[in-house]
Amino acid sequence: MHCPKCGQQQVSEETRFCSRCGFLLTGVAQVVSQDGLLPASGSTFFASGSPRRRGVMQGVFVFLLSFLIVPLAAIITIAFNWEPFLPAISAILLTVGGLLRVVYALMFESGTATGKALRPAFWLHHIN
Repeated sequence: MHCPKCGQQQVSEETRFCSRCGFLLTGVAQVVSQDGLLPASGSTFFASGSPRRRGVMQGVFVFLLSFLIVPLAAIITIAFNWEPFLPAISAILLTVGGLLRVVYALMFESGTATGKALRPAFWLHHIN
């Protein structure tokens, strides 16, 4: 195996750092064995890097944020003797918004983490 940064040929495949430039080589052998594709963490329904998982987590976060913001808005409303519009609007926006974000993520976003391919020119440029 050659170092992708400086092109130095390594003594063994188990080498962790390049002997010439010190480049970290732990993931390079895995990328080379998968024909230049970065390893995906999994292709399950909630893969760790999937847009669906991120969307669901964002929606749950916004929904749970309503349990903090709505009582604070109620306290502020009571303290200043205002009409109760602030807690009502924040409750509607945060709870419905969070639930809609979860539904959107489950219905329309991809559930697989996409592996990105490295360009062949990158490897040829640094090896030659």
